[in-house]
Formats: sequence, C-alpha cells, structure tokens
Amino acid sequence: MVRMLGFQPGETSSILVGATIFTGERVVPEFTVCGKSEVKKTAKRFQATHLITMLDVGDKVFRPPRIPTANHLQLNFEDEEDPVKWAAPTIDHAKTILEFGRSLPLDARVVVHCFAGACRSTASALALWLQANGTDRLGEGAAWLKEDRPRACPNMLLAKHFDELLGMDGKLVKVCDEIGADSINRWWKLNNQ
Repeated sequence: MVRMLGFQPGETSSILVGATIFTGERVVPEFTVCGKSEVKKTAKRFQATHLITMLDVGDKVFRPPRIPTANHLQLNFEDEEDPVKWAAPTIDHAKTILEFGRSLPLDARVVVHCFAGACRSTASALALWLQANGTDRLGEGAAWLKEDRPRACPNMLLAKHFDELLGMDGKLVKVCDEIGADSINRWWKLNNQ
C-alpha cells in the first residue's frame, strides 16, 4: 500500500509505505553499537535486520536467529592502533565494512559490535553512518555516536582507513580523536603499548 500525504507544491512530500514514513529527507539504514555480551538483547530491542561483528582473531559471536546468515558480516582482527602489530585492522577490513554498508537496503537496522562496543565498532558505525547520511554531516554523526554509545573511543587506525576511503582529509580522524579523548580506553591504550 502506498499513500501520498500532503503533496502540495512548495511543501514537503511524505509517502507512507507500511510502517515506514518517507519524508522529504532520504531514508537511510539505521545503526546502533553494542558489545559482544549485548548482541542478543540489542538485536531484539533494536529489531535488527543486519549484524556487523568485529572480534579478535579466533573469536566468534552467537548470531541471533532473527538475523539471516547472509545479513551477518563477521571480521576478525585485533583492536590495535599500530599498523605493524599482528592482526591490526587493515584498509581491506575498512573497505569490506563500507561495501557491506553500501549493500544494505534502505530500511536496514544494523547492530555493529566488537568485544566491548567501544573502539572497533564505534569507528565502523560512524563511518557507516557518514556513508549513508553524507560525509558533510560529520558533526551530526559524531553527536549521534556519542548519544548511541557514550563510552565510544573509536579505533584510530580504523578511523584513518575510513577517513581515506571516504575522502575526508583528516576530518574523521580529528573527530574520532576528540570523541575518545577522555575515554578510559584511550588512556589504557596509550599507557599499555
């Protein structure tokens, strides 16, 4: 069923399709971030249709039954920020995440998670949000991430890869550094290398 609402010249048009309202703004996938231990509850609460998993090499997550296998991207790399460290995130990991994001239907509801839901997942979720909503909306994206995951501390190596792939000239790296500046995760990483 498609019903047109308020289609007067000069006014914002809206289309009601099922339970989704399409207004003058473009409809895009929605994202949320969590840690490994929160996946099952988050997927249910968020009514997730897709899942992106980033865990250490050899680690796995239980995929909630509501999410088909084809809608689950699982990548294994460490939460390292030094590119020479073993199993650090590579630009190919970042490309795979963005390619998965480009393949999402407009009504996708995506849970993005890593082990703690703080570093790898937040860098990836912000990049996906920007890819879907526009890189010119970096301030809005940062605000969204801080609201969705207050303990965000984006992985800076992933942020650099995403910054390069999205053509952001260092702006994404700067914002990710600011988001994680006061995080205990950033302090721990800087003091335990």
